[in-house]
Amino acid sequence: MHYATHRRPTAIRPILCVIGLLALAGCQDEKITHSIVPRASEPEKTRLLGVIYPRGDQTWFFKLTGPESAVNEVTEPFNVFMNSVRFADKADAPVTWTAPEGWKEEKGPEPRYATFHLGPKEKPIELSVTKLGKEAADILPNVNRWRGQLGLAPVDEAGLAELTKDIKVNDGTAVLVNMTGSTAKGAAAKPMAPQMGVKRSFNYQKPDGWREMPHPEQGMGRREALFQVGEGGETAEVSVTALGGGGGNLMANIARWAGQIGAPEVAPEQLDKFPNVPIGVHDARLIDLTGKKGRILAAVVPVGDKTWFFKMTGPSELVEKHKAELEEFLKSVKFAGGQGGEQ
Repeated sequence: MHYATHRRPTAIRPILCVIGLLALAGCQDEKITHSIVPRASEPEKTRLLGVIYPRGDQTWFFKLTGPESAVNEVTEPFNVFMNSVRFADKADAPVTWTAPEGWKEEKGPEPRYATFHLGPKEKPIELSVTKLGKEAADILPNVNRWRGQLGLAPVDEAGLAELTKDIKVNDGTAVLVNMTGSTAKGAAAKPMAPQMGVKRSFNYQKPDGWREMPHPEQGMGRREALFQVGEGGETAEVSVTALGGGGGNLMANIARWAGQIGAPEVAPEQLDKFPNVPIGVHDARLIDLTGKKGRILAAVVPVGDKTWFFKMTGPSELVEKHKAELEEFLKSVKFAGGQGGEQ
């Protein structure tokens, strides 16, 4: 009996040692697991190379954007591409170029003239080519719009010196813009939340049934408001855009809108056929265009240092149905005092 009692602790001791070793091993494994977890890497920055080229009554924009390292690799091909650009006075082919090998070109989409896709799938790069009127040539608002797309703060005239330089492009002088920001290529732009009728720059009364939408910047201008009109499968869009300066010749804008929907050209002597409508306390022509791709109602009014564009686009019958609502909307507009308006 004493022998058996003496042996039991001895038999248990190896088991306790094994348990202790397993416990120790478990603690060590936990420490190792924590030590090898990789730290989340910072997303790669986005680089933008832009060329702003005023040419007569037109302004051409060439904008290359993508991950910084990928854009760095195609800087030289981009320079070669820009040196190949040639302009001609042809309506169907106003510009030609020689695209480097591997660049995939497509027409549009509107309002672009062309788009190039290049670079590897994991680091896609896009080069957009856009043609606008001479009113879009002001460098500072374009640079600040692009800075906003890159998550950067705006700059003043003095800050442009570090971001831009004049370059020779064939028979003229263009401005090269070079910036790097934090917005990752391919990430969705954060939309501006609807303000439901109250804006810093203008106020209005929204018609019943109009749905206010997020309105990120698009094209060369800043959208101040965006609405969707209609139900079911058919909808029309109402946009409000403000441009610095004169906003371009009215006939040039009408020609651009007509081209968007395949409408017949409008001659200057035909302007009188369009009625005047009030935009707040201002008067403007209500341009009415119908083409193969729909209908556009548009009104343009200069206020202070900006030109405002109000535009409804959609199927012809749907636009007609909501035309009176658009006119009431225009009548309700009040511009902020800083814009030379009434408040």
